[in-house]
Amino acid sequence: ATIHEKLTPNSIEMELYIFEPLGSEVVADLKLGDSLIKAIAPPDFTMKLGSKLWITIPMEKLHLFDRKTEKAIT
Repeated sequence: ATIHEKLTPNSIEMELYIFEPLGSEVVADLKLGDSLIKAIAPPDFTMKLGSKLWITIPMEKLHLFDRKTEKAIT
């Protein structure tokens, strides 16, 4: 997912739950309702926890899993 600080076409509004700087990238946990989504951000990414942000997801890179069976949904 690509993280944006402002609304962009086809983006989804999220809330920044937590982020973890890992040197060359930042792993951000983003909250959508009761679900958490992980996204990779550039190393200079800094936002206040709880901030609203928007993401766009390249559909060709999206992987969904069934919560009960843990099998990939195709």
